[in-house]
Amino acid sequence: MAFAALLAAVALATSAPAAPRDPSGDYVFEGSCPTIAPPYRGRLTIRREGAFHFLSFAIDGNILTGRGLMTGRRMAVEFRDSNGGGGLMQMRRRGRTWRGSWAFFGQQEVCRESWTPAPHNGDSY
Repeated sequence: MAFAALLAAVALATSAPAAPRDPSGDYVFEGSCPTIAPPYRGRLTIRREGAFHFLSFAIDGNILTGRGLMTGRRMAVEFRDSNGGGGLMQMRRRGRTWRGSWAFFGQQEVCRESWTPAPHNGDSY
């Protein structure tokens, strides 16, 4: 009986889905909005602290910061700029790339964005 219980426990443990990989690291982000032309591009750093992820977006000399909560392959992020404005973003991980949408608080426009792991050889983005 104990052997059967052990086998059942091993079967359950090996059939459980793998925990999502920690997305901490450097990324290139690219996006587009209906009223912003041309599409934008910048650098993103993600670092994990406990259950949350802290994000730093660098674009055109500006820094936006965010806090994200990851569930499975999805991350919800609240972000702020240096002037106190901000918004919400929802992203979904597919392989090593993230894709999703975001909007500023109080605005109707929804924008699209993707995050791709940054090159590590000093190449520009």
